[in-house]
Amino acid sequence: IMKLTISRKKFVKNAIFIHIQKTAGTSDQNIALHHYGNDQVCSHGDYLKLDLEACKKFQFISGHFGIKFAEPLLSDRYLFTFLRDPTDRIISLYKFLSRQPADQSVLAAAASSEDLKGFLMRANELEFANRLWNNQAWQLHSGWVSAAVLPDLKRDVETDPRDIDPVAMTEGARQNLRRFDRIGFVESFDRDIRKIFKDLGAPHIKVPKSNSSASSFEIADKETLSLIDEITELDRLVFEDAKKLFLAK
Repeated sequence: IMKLTISRKKFVKNAIFIHIQKTAGTSDQNIALHHYGNDQVCSHGDYLKLDLEACKKFQFISGHFGIKFAEPLLSDRYLFTFLRDPTDRIISLYKFLSRQPADQSVLAAAASSEDLKGFLMRANELEFANRLWNNQAWQLHSGWVSAAVLPDLKRDVETDPRDIDPVAMTEGARQNLRRFDRIGFVESFDRDIRKIFKDLGAPHIKVPKSNSSASSFEIADKETLSLIDEITELDRLVFEDAKKLFLAK
């Protein structure tokens, strides 16, 4: 009896996943690795080392980039991302960084030596702003890009979201929501990731939990709450719009 060998490529669509930090992205990528195979997945910071043509060779492209990076790759790809309640995302990021070796990064050093309030007060510094200041709205408006793909832009580390007019960022992010095939939410992760991979041609998936940082601890200090509100104001507007568009789908 002749055995029929079927390529995964015939059943799994090409995809691009905008991985916003602390939105269950590592779990997404682990599922992708299983269904696409290691040699077909570009993840985390891989994209920084590649040019546009090299990126196109991967079936599944993901990383901490924004939609500006994704644009040249969208013609034949399913576009998705995950969003998270902005306050929960900030707290989760702080807890995750506080467990990292202090010499790993400036942010890890600050998180391991400062309380949450002290950590958030660093948000006016560029390295912190890139990850704290309305990060979800920024990624959906433009976000991290790669100079290899868009060589006329400055290096990624020099990109400052605070240089963008807040109204323009919010409106741009809101408009870009409609470019996504689907947006999932960390709060409904299991349901949403199953829908996404069903869309991609993999209806039966195992859903792992990877690299998770719970955000549940009580913040009593009003100044800390005020800081969170200040640096996530645009995120909250975009998050609510995204829920209206995608939560019921």
